[in-house]
Amino acid sequence: MKIYIISLVLVLPLLGLSQCKKENKEFVENAYYYGSYYGCLNDRGLPEGKGGIEFSSGGSYEGNWESGKMSGDGVYISNEWKYEGQFEDGRMTGKGVFTQVSPDYTIIQTGVFNNRNLIKGTEKVTYSNGVIIVNTFLNGSAISERRNNVNYYEASDISSNV
Repeated sequence: MKIYIISLVLVLPLLGLSQCKKENKEFVENAYYYGSYYGCLNDRGLPEGKGGIEFSSGGSYEGNWESGKMSGDGVYISNEWKYEGQFEDGRMTGKGVFTQVSPDYTIIQTGVFNNRNLIKGTEKVTYSNGVIIVNTFLNGSAISERRNNVNYYEASDISSNV
């Protein structure tokens, strides 16, 4: 009997009889998001499992949900930036890559985030005039900076065998 029950538990999800009921839903008075959601919902009608939302303000999120909040791996695209990585309790928290592109500069942050703030990792800012700045972050603060428009060598560091 135990083998029969274990077999059912393992086989039923493969037959499409899982608890995820994929639906489309409009969120207009949700405490967290406003927009058109598509994907799995829990018993309370909140996003759960895989799904995505097109925000009323523009932008989108595609990824995992837990109790109506972005959670686990996902991709959030706004009108001005993109974050691909981990989410916790609806916030960009965990490992990820944040990218922002404008006519004047591009910012790419890679590392560990806490509520959208880079805690540990690197930030590369490339300006339209060719200047590149690379910052290293630890505990939420920049601990080093390298620029391609600064000479880091002293004249005495350069030797010549002429």
